[in-house]
Amino acid sequence: MQAGSGNATRVAFLRYALAGAAGTVAHYALLLALVSLGLMAPAPASVLGALFGAVINFMLNAAWTFSDRARSHFTWRTAARFFATAVLAAALNGIAMTLLVDGLGLDYRLAQLLVTAMLLGATFLVNASWTFQARPLQTSPETQGGARLLPLRGFWPLCALVTVLALLLRLPTLESRSLWLDETYSAWFAAVPLRELWTSVPLYETHPPFYYTLLKGWTALFGNGEAAMRTLSVLASTLTVFALPAGARLARLGATAERVALLAALFLAVNANSILFAQQARPYALQALSGTLAVFFSCMLVLELARGSATATTAASMVPMPALGRSRRLWAWSAGLALSAGVTLWLHNTGVFAAFGIWTGMTTALLLAVPGPRRPQVLAVGLAGLGALLVWSPFLPMLVKQGEAMAKLAYWIGFKPRDTIAAWSVISGSPIMHYPVAALVALAYAWLWRRARAHFWLLGCVMSLPILALAGYSYVVKPLFLSRLFAWLAPLGMVLLALGIHTLRPRWRPPAIAVILLLSAWSVNAFYRSDTENWREMLAQLTHESRPGDLVLAFPNEVQMPVTYYATPGRTPGFVYLPGPFPALGLARRYVGNAGAPGIAAPDIAQLRTLVQGRRRVWLVERLAKRYDPDNLVLEELGRRYRLVKQIDGNGAVIRLYEAPLP
Repeated sequence: MQAGSGNATRVAFLRYALAGAAGTVAHYALLLALVSLGLMAPAPASVLGALFGAVINFMLNAAWTFSDRARSHFTWRTAARFFATAVLAAALNGIAMTLLVDGLGLDYRLAQLLVTAMLLGATFLVNASWTFQARPLQTSPETQGGARLLPLRGFWPLCALVTVLALLLRLPTLESRSLWLDETYSAWFAAVPLRELWTSVPLYETHPPFYYTLLKGWTALFGNGEAAMRTLSVLASTLTVFALPAGARLARLGATAERVALLAALFLAVNANSILFAQQARPYALQALSGTLAVFFSCMLVLELARGSATATTAASMVPMPALGRSRRLWAWSAGLALSAGVTLWLHNTGVFAAFGIWTGMTTALLLAVPGPRRPQVLAVGLAGLGALLVWSPFLPMLVKQGEAMAKLAYWIGFKPRDTIAAWSVISGSPIMHYPVAALVALAYAWLWRRARAHFWLLGCVMSLPILALAGYSYVVKPLFLSRLFAWLAPLGMVLLALGIHTLRPRWRPPAIAVILLLSAWSVNAFYRSDTENWREMLAQLTHESRPGDLVLAFPNEVQMPVTYYATPGRTPGFVYLPGPFPALGLARRYVGNAGAPGIAAPDIAQLRTLVQGRRRVWLVERLAKRYDPDNLVLEELGRRYRLVKQIDGNGAVIRLYEAPLP
């Protein structure tokens, strides 16, 4: 294999991964056997399995991955180096497994998956550069279009280091925080049978069933504990961090782009809001991954069309242009855009606004900054859009029915134009990051205007139009604006932030990076210390203090989600949900959050009077009662009959205990 060849390196890594997969099969088989038979605890069984897999790895890597006709790798020296690396990896494996399983309470199978992913890249670098001294990893510079690339030994270790940092920052508080209401919705729908999830659930739930289906498969493998449910988002968020520099390298964009992408990955790794959404069992982290890929592919598609246009202007005008462009790369970017944008649409209904920003941006960029024949441009952009629509098309009938149901909702969101500022908090990381990030992003756009006009228009549209379009829809039609819907823009924001720092004079770059990292560290620490809805402790306290004969009421009926998740069978008392169990469909009521959660009406008070008849103690569990009972019908009725003796506050949810006055 030629020295410094990027293709040869990728082939070597692929072979190494396949050899590792063979060893991993043996590793996991031994691990599962030892744990299932009760012969060992997960941590030591994992260490023994890792060593067993290392023997298989060595044989395959010596004979296949790093094979060299000039010399044999089956030597004592090579074997000693390989197994020294394996022993070190096994020790790290055991330490990490102990921290994840015993410290954080992760399922041992999920913990092993995370540890394996981290160690794969690290051991490849060590074995390639030291154990086998593989020629493809020599650091002679590569050139692509005149741009000098970073040496592999410098780039990939930094990429792996930033990715590991991102993972480590997304693990603390993963299990210590109670699920909040929306996460218990995820747990509820992930437990629904697939047929019901894809037929009846979309008639009242406001989200597509795609994420719940992914979560259903994830929990089938790793359980439905708090940490297990959230690690799907952790994985997606960590992969998003990795995708930034990896995309720049694989697209061969040159040293400058790679350095900017590495810095952007670092900023995203420490972005407090990115960490927040990585720790939620909701679709936003997955949408950030798919949305980032969609933006990347759109940028590469515009770049490829711009290169083709420049080539076409220097070629003979009589030469016909091939359909869809001049290379297989154009097909790859179009297909990647279609798939990633389609997945983005599947993950949340407001993905429509993301697609609007991307396709409007590409059209604007090509019209204003890329001259040349329009036919290949129209075909490339149009077929990518058609492909995304095709990926998304199975959901369109459900979307129509959801739209009909949502049109009848009173909905609970109030929108004011100044709320758009909250979207920038999600992108920048926290409110204290607003102005520093905005200033540097402005410098990035100024640089794009001078050096890459097409991408100025594209990224300007992507960053602004989805926010403005959803804000306009919320102001004119129905308030849907939530800042968390723009979590998918955070990676792009961090790329622009890194590019803005790159435009500074060299002596100003380290201080700028230091300021951003210090503000990010403060924001991450504030997130770790912040509180969320604490259903776990509230319901545990109710279970402990309730007595036989107590009546437990709950409204809105979506409180049924956390109750179902945290209830202790045989100990937690039965709940009565007002006006009926979830989903309460088709009632003559004002529906608020979705078509299964109606508000309180006067007829429900008659039901309440019947329920409390003869009850000495009544518990009331409620969340955001004003939205579902704006006239305070329930609280006033209970206040007339009972005295309030206790209140348990759960950061947004409340449990009240009422007792009848003594005669």
